[in-house]
Amino acid sequence: MLKATITVKLKEGIDDPEGKSIRRSLELLGFDGIAEVKVVKQYVIYVNCNPEEGKNMAEEMVKKLFVNPVIHSYDIRVEEI
Repeated sequence: MLKATITVKLKEGIDDPEGKSIRRSLELLGFDGIAEVKVVKQYVIYVNCNPEEGKNMAEEMVKKLFVNPVIHSYDIRVEEI
């Protein structure tokens, strides 16, 4: 079995409204000195196939569902478990 970990984040220069909202909430809760918050999403998917197929499958999932290539960057890590 393989574990594919897909990490998706906004590219540099792209506004992160969710991160800004979290930053404001943290400040309201009394956490001072927060310069910036960035939200990163991570998907962990388990598949039954060989490592090469797993990498290809994860890459296809990313392109078809998880990212908008204009605003997102991503990283895929596939490991046998």
